[in-house]
Amino acid sequence: MPDTLCRRCGEELTEQSKCAECRQTIQHTCPDCKYTPLEKVHLYCRLISGPTYTPDKIVQEVIAA
Repeated sequence: MPDTLCRRCGEELTEQSKCAECRQTIQHTCPDCKYTPLEKVHLYCRLISGPTYTPDKIVQEVIAA
């Protein structure tokens, strides 16, 4: 469940940054108290933006780790 309200003051969070691959919001911030929750990282998008991977290689590396 995505956070929509600030955990400190209850204000509505605003968009801070988007994922470079899928363009979904990954970082929010509170305009009132400047609280910034942890960035939401998309594993698949992170792997895509790094070295080129095939889906099979991604699965093999995740299983090996």
